[in-house]
Amino acid sequence: MGKTPYDVALLLDAILDTPPHTSFTSSVTESWSNLSVGFVDYKTWWHDAGFLKPVEDATNQMYGSFQDAYDRIKSSAKSFADNVPLILPGDFDLNGQDSMLTVLLADFSKDFNAYLKNLESTNLTDFNTLRNFKVPDDAKVRIDSAADLVLSSDEYDTHLRNVRDLGRTRGIDKILNEHNIDVIVGPADSQFTKIAAAAGYLVASLHLGRLDYNGRGFGMLAIAGANQEAKLFEAMGAWHATFGPMEPSPVVAEGLEVKASS
Repeated sequence: MGKTPYDVALLLDAILDTPPHTSFTSSVTESWSNLSVGFVDYKTWWHDAGFLKPVEDATNQMYGSFQDAYDRIKSSAKSFADNVPLILPGDFDLNGQDSMLTVLLADFSKDFNAYLKNLESTNLTDFNTLRNFKVPDDAKVRIDSAADLVLSSDEYDTHLRNVRDLGRTRGIDKILNEHNIDVIVGPADSQFTKIAAAAGYLVASLHLGRLDYNGRGFGMLAIAGANQEAKLFEAMGAWHATFGPMEPSPVVAEGLEVKASS
């Protein structure tokens, strides 16, 4: 959406027709001095080996960059809270079911059927017919689980309330209030976004660099409370000023070199 936090803020201001005195661009500063920041333990939140294949050199590089980010922000922020005990992705269990996954699967099938109704031409009749398509095994498991899910409206509402309660009241809001912080920061290579999705809150992407192993970009994420987008832009602006712009991927950089020399 943009090369810098200011670009993204400018776009959002244009889309929302934001008045100048409340514009998101005015929130993009280069300082941590007015921000109180909390960090989760990046090792606790790291994806397990079943989700992210471990490569020792890559992991060590990211861990080193995360720790450096923590140390640099800790000395610059208005206040700092280390290893905040944010609710974990595995804490959404209710009566033996993951409430988050249950809601997602229930919504997936309903939303897909609604999508089909708007198509002028398709061989699919409903969500169940997706089972006839050849897809990767992990996708097939999700499709089968959603198709076989039998859930009453009361059960759905119970799981949704559990998701919102854990994500907001006992999750993000609890940490923000108890530690008197503006944003919570954690690794992008994690299920950090699951907690934000459960709460229905926005997430800001904070780049750190590219892996020496394969050139893939990596970084962290920031979550703020409800209607606190301005705090996210403030964090993104301070982060950008601290760590600099993201370098283009090796493929893009090579293409730019070729174009420049031609």
